Amino acid sequence: MCRDAVTRAYRALVADGVPHRHAVEAAAVIHHWHHPDTPLRESLDVVETWVMPPTLH
Repeated sequence: MCRDAVTRAYRALVADGVPHRHAVEAAAVIHHWHHPDTPLRESLDVVETWVMPPTLH
């Protein structure tokens, strides 16, 4: 449920023209709301891993 809310918010913001960094920060606030014991910095890291495509080498 949390991951769905986070990724849905990120995608909607990006689709509306919000820059990637701002969309990640907003999605991290949602993650942090679902997991208040998680530091915001960690929420940002989690969101980055959820919304960024995997890197292929």
